[in-house]
Amino acid sequence: MASKKVLAALALGSAALLSGCATTIVDGLGIEKTTNFEDNRDNVVVEAYVLDVETGEPKAATVTFEQDQMPFEGNRVEIGAEETYLKVTADNTDDLAGHRLTAVVSSDNPDDTAVCAIKDSGIFEPVHSAHAEAKGSATCQIEMH
Repeated sequence: MASKKVLAALALGSAALLSGCATTIVDGLGIEKTTNFEDNRDNVVVEAYVLDVETGEPKAATVTFEQDQMPFEGNRVEIGAEETYLKVTADNTDDLAGHRLTAVVSSDNPDDTAVCAIKDSGIFEPVHSAHAEAKGSATCQIEMH
């Protein structure tokens, strides 16, 4: 009887590994400030900003990144009162294939307008992109291929 339990546990563990439950963070995954989308072809770049509800002017905010719903070291960036571009980096960016990248732009005021756009840019045009605009925080994500 014990051997059936052991076999069942091994089967469940193997199924979990094969289904991707054992996802790990891509080596060297990080975030760095950059200039814009156009100068970063063949990269993943996020545009982030928050507009103050009272003045309509940009204000400081927080951008939080996740890979496959998992945080990683250095995944939170404080941005100033300006439109900001952030590039996703990794030891080997090809390793991002098959993973979901998520960015959340957050304000300290739930009535402010948060804007998030994420692009996986090819050499000539975006391969994948997503855009979100919402009150308080905006979430954008892409599946890497």
